Amino acid sequence: MQQVVTASLRDARRGKVVSVPGVSYALAARIARFVPRSLVRWGSTGFSLSRRDDH
Repeated sequence: MQQVVTASLRDARRGKVVSVPGVSYALAARIARFVPRSLVRWGSTGFSLSRRDDH
């Protein structure tokens, strides 16, 4: 998680509005622009439910 925070703060200092950590996430973000929103929602719902709450 520290790497995500570091990358986000670095991007904020550079004036970036959106920060995408890692190559795989950047690729997924680019591909998601061309996929129907309903399919993106369907895929992201399954992903978010499978994550464990670390709080």
